[in-house]
Amino acid sequence: MYLPSHHQIALEDISTRWNPERFAIARQPQYVGRLTRYADMAQPKVSCLDMLIKKPGGPFKIPYSSPSILEFAHRCLAYERMVNPNWHRYYAYLTVDQRTVSPGLTHRREGVHFDGMQGVAYGQKLPVCHSYVVSNTLPTRFYVHPFGASHLDEQYDNWYVEMGKQALKRLSFQPCPFDIFLMTAYQLHESVVATRRVKRTFMRLEFTLKQYNRIGNTLNPLLMVNWTFIDREIPMHLSSDSLNDTGWDGQMPLRFWTQ
Repeated sequence: MYLPSHHQIALEDISTRWNPERFAIARQPQYVGRLTRYADMAQPKVSCLDMLIKKPGGPFKIPYSSPSILEFAHRCLAYERMVNPNWHRYYAYLTVDQRTVSPGLTHRREGVHFDGMQGVAYGQKLPVCHSYVVSNTLPTRFYVHPFGASHLDEQYDNWYVEMGKQALKRLSFQPCPFDIFLMTAYQLHESVVATRRVKRTFMRLEFTLKQYNRIGNTLNPLLMVNWTFIDREIPMHLSSDSLNDTGWDGQMPLRFWTQ
């Protein structure tokens, strides 16, 4: 029986529209490369959340001079061009999150989840979002076994809670610090609990066809938009904690980016 490679699975994910049945495919994130600017990643950073750095058809506009951030963006773009022939039609959003994490806590959202849910707001489904992630410590844990989601309802079920019940840590892995990985919207993952006090820098570059116009997202002074920013509402019958996909864990990001 022919089994597609994980690389081929990622290509299929990116090139096809959102389909919950694809959660049933065992997958793992794709290794992109390793950052070389180790020391710079630990240097003080101005954090940003889902900051637009590229519009469809436009150039990249990154208001950072940090060598590690620029290297990360360059490595991700080079890989994106290989796996996504339509990359130029996508928005790109940058997140840089640097904080001190206390023992017993996670840096970002706690619990098993995935990035890129297309719920009732997307009646016409889109090709899925996909993200490149890296951190200097406490690497993200990825689950590499199949998950069942075809029975879940976009309007009534809390997908993160229901799929989190299926997660098996014995079938997961953590990459090494400074390793860049590409994950698609079907990749279940979670933040790791710190066992000691650490300063963690996390970076994510996401490619998507969606406009991220949520109040609280960081505005890029080099790439202003005339979007109407809204407070995305969470259905009352669902947990706001588990559906909060900012990953910011209670810290309001800068509204406007300043260095």
